[in-house]
Amino acid sequence: MILEDWPEFPDNTSWRFVIDDYEFPDPLNPWLEEFPESSKVHFNSNSVLITENLNFKGIKIGDVNCSAENDLPPQGPEIIVVIEDKDVVKDEIVKVPVRVEGFSTMEAYQLGIEFNSTVLEQQAINAKDLNRGADPGNFGLTDVDDGKIRTVWLHNDASDLNNTVIDTSLVDNSALFELEFKAKVDFTRSSSSSKLSDLLRLNDEILANRAYSEKGEHHIKLKFVEPGYFEKVAKLNTLLSPIKCYPNPAKSEINFQLNLRQESNIHLQIFDSLGKLLSDKEMTLSSGVQTINMENIADWSKGLYFYTLTAGEDVETGKFVKQ
Repeated sequence: MILEDWPEFPDNTSWRFVIDDYEFPDPLNPWLEEFPESSKVHFNSNSVLITENLNFKGIKIGDVNCSAENDLPPQGPEIIVVIEDKDVVKDEIVKVPVRVEGFSTMEAYQLGIEFNSTVLEQQAINAKDLNRGADPGNFGLTDVDDGKIRTVWLHNDASDLNNTVIDTSLVDNSALFELEFKAKVDFTRSSSSSKLSDLLRLNDEILANRAYSEKGEHHIKLKFVEPGYFEKVAKLNTLLSPIKCYPNPAKSEINFQLNLRQESNIHLQIFDSLGKLLSDKEMTLSSGVQTINMENIADWSKGLYFYTLTAGEDVETGKFVKQ
């Protein structure tokens, strides 16, 4: 519904009306029992209405047209979507990695992306650094011919051992996914701008651009940077790519794979779900792809664990499940 793949609720209505004095047995599970949505009307012999309770409460089931608003301020810092600007050339395949800053603790996001469909033709959506960030089910392309893309991503519940854990520990400037377009306009014969920054934007009217974490709601803003920006930034990073934590869920061992720009001092800490420090390791690793193996977790209790890994000035956090 959020992605507008469905124009209406298939098994529900936008509004439900419940008798005013009805009390839900479990407020956290309103579907526990069938709730009253109608009331019988009674008249006496003189056709005078004698039914007492005709009051109902209206419940909005979903925000189909994205018109619901609240006055609550965002609870966390803004998340920045960063896209490298470039000139667009006719018949060129334009690949646009959608990168982020400040995303490492996010558990969900939604984006409303608008592009100039006169100039750009959407070709594909490609996977990048975020696991399952480019799953087809995450994208609503109903209005793609009109230049509108909707996307929603939810982190799996890592506390549920039946779910496969998805690691969202992304360093700044990692890419959630990549948009691929084909340019249709010859700019030498057009008054349109050839700059990508003039052809693509985030639009809250398509879908409110928001991310969500334990801190609450975060607004998402778009920033274009000059060509070559990410190459310059990469020279300053110790970690060349996000840490890979596997297998996840784990049983007897857990591995942390790093890609280091240069020889670096590494500090790895692992905590249980109550914040108790279980492992604290410091080491020096050479440049390139390195793996830290921990074979001593077989006796750890089943449940959720958190890690913090520091490499030079880079700090990554994440979580895994012990089965």
